[in-house]
Amino acid sequence: MSETVVLNIAYVFLLLSTFTRTVRGLRLALMSAAAAFVIFGLFASNWTIVLWNLLIGSMHLYQHLRFISARRSVKLDDEARDVRSRLFVDLDDFDFNALWVLGETKEFAAGTPLTCAGEVNHHVYLILDGAVAVERSDRSGIVMGPDDLVGEFSFSNDEPAVATVWPDPSVRVRMWDHSRLKTLYDLSPRAGKAFDQFIAAQLITKLNENPAPSN
Repeated sequence: MSETVVLNIAYVFLLLSTFTRTVRGLRLALMSAAAAFVIFGLFASNWTIVLWNLLIGSMHLYQHLRFISARRSVKLDDEARDVRSRLFVDLDDFDFNALWVLGETKEFAAGTPLTCAGEVNHHVYLILDGAVAVERSDRSGIVMGPDDLVGEFSFSNDEPAVATVWPDPSVRVRMWDHSRLKTLYDLSPRAGKAFDQFIAAQLITKLNENPAPSN
């Protein structure tokens, strides 16, 4: 393999690094580029290139190993693990935790609505235990239970809620503030994509079951 070929391979990896969407992909591309520059330096007997790229590659390798260690160190509690295994099977513990920690678990007692028709709703709720009753001007008697979302319509289009949702008689939820959810892609693109797909699936199901969204 000629020096020119190795040098071009190094630049290809540098170019690819600009298209990566994750830190992990970026580090892998830069480590590959550094390795190719080291090989080029050996061919060219340019020890400055060899030493600098050994240092650069080693630092990226160190950070990559720290990243892997951090992913493996994440431990979900029993409830979070149960939700992940049911609803987000394609996410590992690390990526699911990025979503989970943005929210909080809260219980709503009878008489305290989760959303009010015509009012701006700032949260998305995942029902963990219990049920809710949905009151809508064009239809009543809708009941939702565990694994259903409340408030995803408002999150998707930034419009006020179209229904009032009451605990029936009480409900425990995992709730996320809209502003915090919008940072999810920065924390974990995989988790952001998975949650968007989950919201889309919920919306499609509700639109097929009802003539208008329930929240």
